[in-house]
Formats: sequence, C-alpha cells, structure tokens
Amino acid sequence: MSSRPSVSVCPGRELAYPAAVQRLAGMGAIPLVCVGCGCGATHLVVVSPEGAEVVASGGGYLRARYEALGWPAATVCGEGGAFRYHLVPGADRSFLDGFLGSVASRAPGA
Repeated sequence: MSSRPSVSVCPGRELAYPAAVQRLAGMGAIPLVCVGCGCGATHLVVVSPEGAEVVASGGGYLRARYEALGWPAATVCGEGGAFRYHLVPGADRSFLDGFLGSVASRAPGA
C-alpha cells in the first residue's frame, strides 16, 4: 500500500500523486494535473495543501486543452514513475477559474 497522497477520480479509482506536488501547494503554488482514468474519462485535478480535488471531468478534449496551456510545467520523478503538472501562473486563482470556464464552454455538446 502506498503512503503517497491520493484523490478519488472515479468510483473505485484513485490517483496517487507525489507528496512533492502537495508541498508546492503548501508554499502557495496551485498545481494542476490532467489524468486519464481506466474507464476512459479524463480528469483535471487541483492539488492544495489540504489534498486534491477533481475540478473537471470529460473526454479527451480536456487533455488537449491542458496540453495547450502556456503555463509553467514540470515533472516530478519518484515512486510511481514520472508525474507531470502545470502551475497556475502567479498562483492566481482567476487564471484557473478562467481556464475551467473556457473548458466547460467548449466541451462537446455544451
């Protein structure tokens, strides 16, 4: 059993993420992660000092929008392999809210 922090992304499915990403959040950063689930869904997850939460779920369009972000990105390597994340510029929540709003408005069927 892993001692890494984790968040439930779908019923019965957990995303374990490196503690280093949570430490970044504890220093004021806002890490954003995009993860594909075994069920075929794609999830955007925000990591905070208290843990992590799924802020959007959908199809592959989420991954495409995430990958197109011009925000700083980094990869942490360690237990569980490589873990990539973006940092919200200036830890400004309005950037994140704007991105999430644009993703929701451009979702297929929206």
